[in-house]
Amino acid sequence: MELDSFSDHLPCLLSSSQLSPNSSMGVKSLFMEGKLKWDAGKVRSFQACLSSSLKSLAAETFSAGAMYQFLKNAISEACKVCEMWRPPTTRHIDNYRNCPWFDSDCKRLKYESRNRYRKFKRSHYNVDHLNAYLAKKNDYKACLRLKKRTYYERLREDLARCNDSKGFWSAVNKLRSNGRPACKITVEAVENFFSDIYPCAAGEAAVHQGCGTSAEHPFDPLLDSPITKAELETALKACKNGKSAGEDGIGYEFYRNMPPEGVTFILSLFNKILEAGCVPAEWGSIKTFLLFKKGDPSNVANNGVKL
Repeated sequence: MELDSFSDHLPCLLSSSQLSPNSSMGVKSLFMEGKLKWDAGKVRSFQACLSSSLKSLAAETFSAGAMYQFLKNAISEACKVCEMWRPPTTRHIDNYRNCPWFDSDCKRLKYESRNRYRKFKRSHYNVDHLNAYLAKKNDYKACLRLKKRTYYERLREDLARCNDSKGFWSAVNKLRSNGRPACKITVEAVENFFSDIYPCAAGEAAVHQGCGTSAEHPFDPLLDSPITKAELETALKACKNGKSAGEDGIGYEFYRNMPPEGVTFILSLFNKILEAGCVPAEWGSIKTFLLFKKGDPSNVANNGVKL
């Protein structure tokens, strides 16, 4: 489903894709996209690289979409130069849903490891918190190895002591998967579901064209005045560190540590959007993940949506 790129507070672009089903037990692969990783110790080098890139562009001669694309590319290139870029990787993740040896001790260490990692991020990447997180993570992995080895050793002992068919099949059934079947919802079903929620109204583009200062939409001194630099700086200071980034992968830390040229560039971008009444199409692109709740798993409405 594709809507126009005007700021009507509706999703501007919706695309669907479906991952190939993985096996219901064992290890599955997950592709991790490239990620920008902020490093507070490289602020000056990041600002210098970004400043030199932004000085080469005359912002007033480009559209809002082109300005945003240039800013995104400039930030990405500056991060690569400053070694704040994590390249794409493929991770192998254990499917613990089908691992009976994953008991309360494993769950406790997993929670504690995640809790230490959150404290490490909230402490602005303090070294002591990092060491505490790594130590707890190593304890968690050691516990997984021990529980898994112990479980299969007991299972082999049970098979060796089997004296009848009942005991044999009882031990064999422990090796069988009892996981949830793969999602059978098609891409077309998801697209139709969202098309009904966000219909593209006829003539919608015509309503939002122009700068909105006609007789039907008179100029409002409070809402339609150009954004000032002080307002932008106040908004940037209110942004919190450690929050999840959008689809472009640029977190608040990068915007809060912009050089003066970057702040001026963002200010020009926002004012151009305000004047034209049109936002970049990429700002309306979202990623959704279906999380099954209850009921019929083939019904899209029974699958919660994670954004």
